[in-house]
Amino acid sequence: MAQPQYPLWVGDSPMSFVTHNGVVYYTNGTVIGYIKNGQGYNFDTPTAKYKSAPPPGQIIGYYNGALYICQKNVLWVTDTLAMNQVDMRNGYKQFPADITMFAPVDDGIFISTTEKVYWLGGLNPDKMYWREIYDKPVIKGAWTYVDSRLFGKRKLDFMQGKTIVMYTNGGLCWGTNNGIFGNISARKYRGPSGMPRGAAIFVRGSINKAIIAFP
Repeated sequence: MAQPQYPLWVGDSPMSFVTHNGVVYYTNGTVIGYIKNGQGYNFDTPTAKYKSAPPPGQIIGYYNGALYICQKNVLWVTDTLAMNQVDMRNGYKQFPADITMFAPVDDGIFISTTEKVYWLGGLNPDKMYWREIYDKPVIKGAWTYVDSRLFGKRKLDFMQGKTIVMYTNGGLCWGTNNGIFGNISARKYRGPSGMPRGAAIFVRGSINKAIIAFP
């Protein structure tokens, strides 16, 4: 059984977090671990052949029973329901450039690299397929989940589940289940491009809005 441990050095890179069943998993490219019941832990080294503890990366996320760790341009996937280990033989997917966004919806994951946006479709990591959906990247950090009802009745037929809004180098875009993707602002407004990073949040109120900010 893992004993409480805290890293002595975490580096100066931003920390990425994801929470599942009351456990907070974190990584920042230098360290990786989890916090449970207020105690910090490292991942134990698995004893099974070809298995390894999850590696640190710049982003960590959760989807359908597994942790996903973005380590530069490699997307590592832990074994389903065994989030303490990855299979070194086939527990990863490699993208052409470094990953900057991991945004799961109900039936797949939107991935942005420093170059393009991709759709990783399916529920089972072993059977997932991926395809390019946009030739411009999401600005790092500039995305958030929103209420799909904001997009009007015409889009509700295919926007019943999770929906994200993301700011790309091509403008403000949205994505939802089945990898459906659209550009909201292409013909109306073109904001800044090439920004190194941003932040986004969805605010409910008398006027629901997604707020996206840049430094």
